[in-house]
Amino acid sequence: MKQWLTGISYECAFWNSLYRNKEQREGLFRCFYYGRELSLHNFDATSFLDERSTKIHTDAIILDVGCGMSYCTGNLLHGNPIDIHYIDPLAPFFNRILQRSHVNCPPIELGMIEFLSAFYPHHNVTLIMVQNALDHCVNPMKGICEAIDCLETGGVLYLKHYPNEAVKENYRGFHQFNIDEREGNLIIWNRTESHNITEELSPFAS
Repeated sequence: MKQWLTGISYECAFWNSLYRNKEQREGLFRCFYYGRELSLHNFDATSFLDERSTKIHTDAIILDVGCGMSYCTGNLLHGNPIDIHYIDPLAPFFNRILQRSHVNCPPIELGMIEFLSAFYPHHNVTLIMVQNALDHCVNPMKGICEAIDCLETGGVLYLKHYPNEAVKENYRGFHQFNIDEREGNLIIWNRTESHNITEELSPFAS
């Protein structure tokens, strides 16, 4: 946790610099998908959500965990707004940046993936998205289990990350774990431990 805390100032400075300059900020939003259809790489989220709503006849609960200030995922489904909860442990800092920048985006909710089930009902969430963020948290293995605990049966935890970021960043700040794929298995590792997540979750999740 002490090591993780050292990364807060860097992360806040990064987003503050992007949002402070209007031209940079507008360029950022042109690259992202906020205000457009929900789109996830290698996963048909539209068909999945359509199927879930037909099966359970309810509005989906969708979480974007460790969202930073990117709003990188679309928030429309068939042209209609969907309720996405944007969650980050640095929410108080990020919301101040949003206010100063006069950006018309939803506020970010405070939450850590390692304690996600304390913030959201158990077995009631349809889709949890974690993009380029799991390797920034204090304990990604606990975070995955917490996310699964929040998901309804048949729900999806969507992970999208660059491989082995901690090695590339020389284990600085938030970068304490590497995420990798080996022979179809999700591997999370660092200099002292390694976990085959696919095997560890196999009794209750695929």
